[in-house]
Amino acid sequence: MKLGALLSEIKGKQSRLARLMSISEQTMYVEKGKTPKLNYKETSEEIDKLIPEIRQLKLKVQEANLRNKLPDFNITLAEAIIKVADLRSLMSHKSGLIKYSKENLWGMEDKKIDYIPQMEEKELEKEVEELSREKIKLDNAIQKANWSIDV
Repeated sequence: MKLGALLSEIKGKQSRLARLMSISEQTMYVEKGKTPKLNYKETSEEIDKLIPEIRQLKLKVQEANLRNKLPDFNITLAEAIIKVADLRSLMSHKSGLIKYSKENLWGMEDKKIDYIPQMEEKELEKEVEELSREKIKLDNAIQKANWSIDV
């Protein structure tokens, strides 16, 4: 089985688990004298069975991510996944710095304060674009690996 297929299987099981948990909340209590549409005990048993199944599948993914390298980047798949998260965080942070002038930020119209950036916004935008390109390359390499690695 390819890693990508395993990830899809996990996603499907996690969706099923979320639905079952929602159903169990709705079926825990039943109106006195009425028969429930779904049996709470059966739903709970299915939940209890799914959780360790998902955990074992996630462990297989972790093992594959640690065992396999992305050749063009010379890092493991696990590190690449973490790096993508780091790049997203940096992009979000730097994008948030590209803002309008902060004059009268706190509603003090009578005390006008002008702020100037310590770095040109064009340079900051350029950094965000470079981070974005790096993230896209890494994302593509991860996707390629997911559908070429056997687990």
